[in-house]
Amino acid sequence: MLCMLLHIRSPSGNNFLNKNNILPLPSISSIRRYLGLINMTCGFDPSFFVLLKKHLENKTEFQKHGVLLVDEISVREAITVCSKTLTYRGLLNHGEDYKATNINEKATSSLVFMFQPLADSYSQPVAVFASRGPVVGTELAKLIITCIILLEKAGGIIHGIVSDEAQTNRKMWAELGVNGHIDSFQNWFHHPLDDDRKIYAFSDTPHLFKNIHGQHIQWQHIKRLYEEDVKLTGNLRVCPKLSKNHIVLSVSDKMRVRLATKVLNNSVANGFEDCEPTAMFCRKFNDCFDALNRKFGTEGLRFLQSFLIWMNDWEKQLINDSTACGLRVTIQSTLDLSKYLNSCWNFKYLLTGKINQDKLEMFFGIIRQAAGSNDYPSAPTFLQLSKLLSTYSILKLPKSENCTKNSGINVMINVMINLMINVMINLMINVMINVMINVMINVMINVMINVMINVM
Repeated sequence: MLCMLLHIRSPSGNNFLNKNNILPLPSISSIRRYLGLINMTCGFDPSFFVLLKKHLENKTEFQKHGVLLVDEISVREAITVCSKTLTYRGLLNHGEDYKATNINEKATSSLVFMFQPLADSYSQPVAVFASRGPVVGTELAKLIITCIILLEKAGGIIHGIVSDEAQTNRKMWAELGVNGHIDSFQNWFHHPLDDDRKIYAFSDTPHLFKNIHGQHIQWQHIKRLYEEDVKLTGNLRVCPKLSKNHIVLSVSDKMRVRLATKVLNNSVANGFEDCEPTAMFCRKFNDCFDALNRKFGTEGLRFLQSFLIWMNDWEKQLINDSTACGLRVTIQSTLDLSKYLNSCWNFKYLLTGKINQDKLEMFFGIIRQAAGSNDYPSAPTFLQLSKLLSTYSILKLPKSENCTKNSGINVMINVMINLMINVMINLMINVMINVMINVMINVMINVMINVMINVM
């Protein structure tokens, strides 16, 4: 499996190591043959959940608690034929319940479910679906309920679902009874297996921050601040984090979370004078982003409570009503889940940085990077790679600890580390052998010369 991952990441590197006898790697034809054995069926795989159950049996009680991440990725239309089953791959497929009826129903997006533990460092993709366009909200709600049931039966303890602000996800919220409006607010729905438990809804925090706009909060203030700040001599700037890239935004730059969070920042707020609403806006959302992305057990809940009150009073200033609802639901769910875990499961704190789609985006990034830059992988390629990475992350042996690593980035990191170690060992062995051979040759030459001199 490591050899397949290495070939996917760098075919030329694989060929170099093989041709120079640095590592005994399988041939390209062997790797392709093994890749062809991967089961690319969509939906919930019963065999996978059997493996997941065995995997979770080795975890502590705290490590079994988690949330379900939900997101979609666009894929290119493509079809391949499985020679063994004589079936097409790359068509619409939601599992056994809903499949394509003709060859024209080619998949254009893939839906992925991922289990994210709240007290562990790994993340595990659990299901992949191929669809033509985004999965409709009604069908998505059914799939989420099914996934929660299967994860609970496998030993996981699910407390929430995390999605972005797509319209299909908002429809899914409505189907499950989640509502972010003040007059009919509800941030949870009943657990499908236990009426005494709740499943909390969360919006992905980075997506929320990309969609925040205001009426009285003027972008011209930030632009004017940058223009005056760059005029200062000696690089003694008031707002060093603010650059031209933050002011002159392309279409793609408007979707970059890093740029948004550096604008909504305390250092930018400190640079304003006579623009208090804009400064307060930056400070509030800087602190809110930090509170919703905690990686360590520090204070953050108290600020979220005050921020929720401030946001309810300020909601009319938001242009995007969906953003206000998503932010309100996410903050209230964070507060409620923290209290619930503390009172019922003895959690000392909740790391809010676990409740976003970062690990799922990393997973998508690994697949996009496979075999070079591939921003829009074909549907069969995405299904094949996602199955390979998902299976590897659950089967690989842990190293000196009782958990697996991140399913995406660390798979490739482990491959490269193992590769570098093996290469260094082989190089050292080759160097030592060459040194020994040279020493022996020199000794033999000296002996022969001495013998010839003595004979003469």
